[in-house]
Amino acid sequence: MTQPPAVTGPTLANLIAADLGQPPKRGRQPFWPCPFHDDRAPSLTITPDQQHWKCFGCGRSGDAIAWLMERQGCSFKDAVAQLGNQSLSPFPRSPKTHLTLGRRVDREFDPDWSRRAETLIGECAKALSDGTAKRARVWLINRGLRPETLSRWQIGYNPQDATRHGLWIERGITIPWFLQREVTAINVRRPSGDDKYRLVKGSSRRGLYLGQEIVPGRPTLLLEGEFDALLAWQAGRDLVNVATLGSATARPDRTAILQLITSPLILVAYDADPAGKAGAEFWRGATARVHRLPIPSGNDITEFHQRGGDISRWIRAQLRLAGYRPV
Repeated sequence: MTQPPAVTGPTLANLIAADLGQPPKRGRQPFWPCPFHDDRAPSLTITPDQQHWKCFGCGRSGDAIAWLMERQGCSFKDAVAQLGNQSLSPFPRSPKTHLTLGRRVDREFDPDWSRRAETLIGECAKALSDGTAKRARVWLINRGLRPETLSRWQIGYNPQDATRHGLWIERGITIPWFLQREVTAINVRRPSGDDKYRLVKGSSRRGLYLGQEIVPGRPTLLLEGEFDALLAWQAGRDLVNVATLGSATARPDRTAILQLITSPLILVAYDADPAGKAGAEFWRGATARVHRLPIPSGNDITEFHQRGGDISRWIRAQLRLAGYRPV
């Protein structure tokens, strides 16, 4: 089997140097004259993790995507595409291996599918909130998810197998995925059957679930599934970014890598079963910035919460154990 291509290429420092030239102040920490204000003493540099830039004169900062958007006046999508063409390396290589794209690839975006999916998830979200799907709503609340969290992320319910708005969708709880405000996928948590989850045909789980809320420079907590991610987001979004690839076996595509490009620390809290352990090992082999978090009680973070665990306190403790200090 052909192995997927490795993500290799120029670093953020090289990207800036290609734009501004070699830094006049070198040494252990390079500094450039900031192009965003009248900077007579070089004050723009890259952070120690080499994943985002900051000017100590005007205070502007960002990641590689922000640099291209600011300097070239291009859109987010154009910046991502340009970085993809340059194969910008988002992670330093670890002694073990370097991050590979796995089997996931960025598929072409279908705006017509997205419009139909948006209408569908709106109807499903209304069904969950207006009392039509009481059992599904109770099931979600028993997992610890608050009504405002379900509303914020447009979790919904489809009452029967059917073709709606030209899309075949099975009965169950609907979980929409977004990328730059566009619906890219709908995952359905079925009430029965061997396969608990089914994607609506035409879905493309591009990037990370909740990835649009990633704040540059913050640690990112990776969970195994969407409901675990929502629970952690609900409890710890003021402490860390929270995201998921959707399963323990999923591997990051280029969009996911670019979303993680500025995270100085990646905390992986996958389930305590064999699949979860294998998924966590993949991340540990991908970059030295990964810190694996054992689940304190139960198989996953939801069971930990249901047994009385404090997720926010647990995240704070794990950040301390990982030696994280804000930049």
